[in-house]
Amino acid sequence: MDKDAEHSIEFLRGIYELCERLAATGFVIVSVESSYECFGTWSLAIRHQRESTVFDWDAREGILTIKGRASKPDSQGGHGYHTLEQKHFDTSRGEDPMFYVESYLKVHA
Repeated sequence: MDKDAEHSIEFLRGIYELCERLAATGFVIVSVESSYECFGTWSLAIRHQRESTVFDWDAREGILTIKGRASKPDSQGGHGYHTLEQKHFDTSRGEDPMFYVESYLKVHA
């Protein structure tokens, strides 16, 4: 297997393992989107009880955006997501946005 294939499998395995750990603690993974070819970008939509949170990792920019679902309808009557937090990670220094997702959910659950 060539290096790109190995890295793409490792990337997907990391996302899968994160989803397993979250599910084991009562979180429902509503959707997972990922693109190894787009610098390793991913998005997770997670529900816990009645709260929904989306984590969007922009690997090119090194920014994790955390969005929460609005509890009250917006002007169009929808319950869209709004940005709760944006955090920069330097993955070349070992900073891991997936670890932060777990930490964030433990504190905010």
